[in-house]
Amino acid sequence: MCAKVHPLPVSDRASGCHPPETPENLYSMFRPILFLMRIGGLFFLQSPPTQAATNSRHIPQSTVPDVEQGKTECKNHATNNKDCYEFRSKMYCCAVFLLVWVFAGKFLYSFQFGVKDLSFTTANLGNIVMHSSYALWVIQVMGSHFLILQASWSRGQMMRLFEAWDRFHFVCPFDDPQCDESSAKIFRKTRNVLCTIALVHLIIQISSMVLSLTVPIKEYSELKYFAFEGYPMDNVPVMIISFVGGVFTSFIFILPSYFLLIMALAFTLDFRHLHTDLERSVNDSGALTVKSLEWFRKRHSGLCEIVDAADDMICVWISWIIGNCTMMVLVLVFAVYQTFDKLKILTELELIYWLLSCFIQVAMILYAGISLTREAHAPLTALHRLDQTDFTPPLTSQLQTFLNKLTSDQIGFTAWKMFTINNETFLALLGMYCTYQLLLFQLQFDLDPGDPSKTPSPANNTHT
Repeated sequence: MCAKVHPLPVSDRASGCHPPETPENLYSMFRPILFLMRIGGLFFLQSPPTQAATNSRHIPQSTVPDVEQGKTECKNHATNNKDCYEFRSKMYCCAVFLLVWVFAGKFLYSFQFGVKDLSFTTANLGNIVMHSSYALWVIQVMGSHFLILQASWSRGQMMRLFEAWDRFHFVCPFDDPQCDESSAKIFRKTRNVLCTIALVHLIIQISSMVLSLTVPIKEYSELKYFAFEGYPMDNVPVMIISFVGGVFTSFIFILPSYFLLIMALAFTLDFRHLHTDLERSVNDSGALTVKSLEWFRKRHSGLCEIVDAADDMICVWISWIIGNCTMMVLVLVFAVYQTFDKLKILTELELIYWLLSCFIQVAMILYAGISLTREAHAPLTALHRLDQTDFTPPLTSQLQTFLNKLTSDQIGFTAWKMFTINNETFLALLGMYCTYQLLLFQLQFDLDPGDPSKTPSPANNTHT
């Protein structure tokens, strides 16, 4: 995604002003997924960056007053409208936040009601684990909503990301319009595909939450039981809270992972663009033919600042999702194993769907982190091709600084700054999952190895 050059008026060009380099605004690039997040009460921004504001940062200061003259009143009106819009958006997010906590309280009450009279035996283990998976999901949604809203609420996080993109977005050193268009096309096409998948996933998630409440068929009886566990089945307030809460929690559960993936796509394409241009700049004799080594080093450091701004905003959420989703995969695999052929087909399908959704979320985080880390360190191959025979001491120092950055720093998304998401993270999570999944199955045998009892269906529990 190279910078797009917007020509200035003839008078400006005649006076020696160069066309401002104005990269596409990050807010505009993310607009489709941010629109869905706004609907779900996940996003607001006190002062979204505008293209005009972005341009003014790149136009020489002497030209800004002339451009701004005569437009102050119009811009003030637009600013007021935006502030009013974002204030309403903030109030909407707060209302959704309160609704989600009411829904979560109702859900956690159902959880304790469902397990309080169950003894910890092999026969009841599947039922206990299945209830625990729902409780884990509710806790995950509550934490996820809080962390995402915190990034929007704190101007220092979300705004820092948008401003960092405006300052450090990679500018192509080659006069090649095809290069400019190609990265932008790849991003728009992939973003639109991801947003479409996110919308389909969201619809499926909402259906899994609300169909059992609205479709009166026998196959949904167990799912409806879970929604009303501890309450009368004809309780209208519980029905409304379950329906509306199910819709909004679906947004919270699904959309942040796609937002992370689209964000990683934008950063990855810029790092790839830098790496490709650096490779093109090094000729067969190992000399740089376009720009200087310091130019590329500074551009790479600028992209690293963008990643740092994004990581400050999202790193706690990443660790929260990895931890919760891994635990949910553990308990859902065990729940599916324990309740197979004992529950109605739609209940089994829903458990499998939730298992896949948790797995997909972890896979998306790993893919985003691994691809970003790989592209951020890719310039190493081009630097190793440089011929250092005629390097001056300052140039050698610049090369060493660049190499140190690429070899000693782990550039990319982190899990609460504890570790960088890379290939090693995948192996660590896989090993941890296999270990604890085996321990969970071992627990079943340790409780009562000779108990042939079948796990009772939750809809037929005697304590209800």
